[in-house]
Amino acid sequence: MVYRENQCLGLLDYCDKIKPFANAKASFYFVVHLFREAFHNTLIESIVCRTAVVALNNGAIPEIIMHNKTRFVIDSIDHAENLIHKIEKIKRKNAK
Repeated sequence: MVYRENQCLGLLDYCDKIKPFANAKASFYFVVHLFREAFHNTLIESIVCRTAVVALNNGAIPEIIMHNKTRFVIDSIDHAENLIHKIEKIKRKNAK
């Protein structure tokens, strides 16, 4: 599901979701699967669009996202609140 300004845009096909990802300040991945892998294509789509990513330390997330200036691996949703100010300062050209 894609959300923009607290509005659900629903399930979008690839071409329709690139623009919201490319214009987003950040993508948040708070997926918790106890017995399955917590990996979704939208994570990679955000990275390709140079959108900041905040994700829970779950499954393969720490293997895909290197905790740094543009992508963040957190241990709980409470830690996401501390990153809001950092996200505002991120420059897309630094997201690699």
